[in-house]
Amino acid sequence: MSDPSSITGTVLTTPKDGSVTTAKLVDGSVSAEKLNGNVIHSQTALATTIADADELLLDDGAGGTLRRATRGVFLVQPWFRGYLSSDDAITDSTWELICFTAVDATYTGWHAGNDYYTIPADLGGKWLLEGAAYVQVDAQPAGIYSAIDIDGTLHAVDNKYVTYNSYVVLQSKIIVSLSAGTKVGYKLYLPAANTTSLALAAYGISSISGVRVSS
Repeated sequence: MSDPSSITGTVLTTPKDGSVTTAKLVDGSVSAEKLNGNVIHSQTALATTIADADELLLDDGAGGTLRRATRGVFLVQPWFRGYLSSDDAITDSTWELICFTAVDATYTGWHAGNDYYTIPADLGGKWLLEGAAYVQVDAQPAGIYSAIDIDGTLHAVDNKYVTYNSYVVLQSKIIVSLSAGTKVGYKLYLPAANTTSLALAAYGISSISGVRVSS
């Protein structure tokens, strides 16, 4: 029998139970084949409502990169809003893109002039868009319209309105699929006959808003 002290090379042995530590595992060596199917359903069930701070594990971009995320991340749908905080004169006899005095959004996308919002990267999908205008008039105007502007094309063109005191209230609403990079704005068309008496008014909040309802 050979002297054990003279044996060279790698000696393979069966590790004892509990003797394999994290340090002995090569990074990325634990694959799906090594996970027991009960890795989730064998755990103690959560007895309370899931909190926003609770964490989940996900595969970022389906590329094999695991990341943690809080429940709150999944609850926040991308949205944007622009509105007028004061009266604003409007040019007559043309479709005018409204420049809003105040804007906010969950993701950056407002143009410097606050006249349109660009759908951010990775946030394409179905969006609910809604524009509303409170227009001050001396008499009921004929031929007044509002519309959602999507990349220069008018959608949800509508001339139906209700009156409130000396204001005409218009609204345009649409659910539409938008790609990242799409520009969204709100336009009004005011007839020439009312040039001197039409203005966007802060009596009500003239605004545009959008929220992504699905990816």
